[in-house]
Amino acid sequence: MNKKSEALLKQMNELLENKNINANERAIVEPARDELAKHNNDLRVEAQLMRDLRPFALKQTMSEPTAKFYNDLATKYGNQRGTFILP
Repeated sequence: MNKKSEALLKQMNELLENKNINANERAIVEPARDELAKHNNDLRVEAQLMRDLRPFALKQTMSEPTAKFYNDLATKYGNQRGTFILP
């Protein structure tokens, strides 16, 4: 497992240990964590997490720990998938 995958897995485990995340967020993060542990593809898991958590972010219904995790994902991985930011 590479360092990025290990760091993401650690971050996901810490998030899942937090009692303040809601059941819907947990239902998204838990299978993603298992996928990462099994296949070691951090970019794919990151893309899935961003896609699945985005509706909560847009509606501003995300718990605080998950919002921090989501922002960290966007910062670390946001432009690595061919995403272009235009002025």
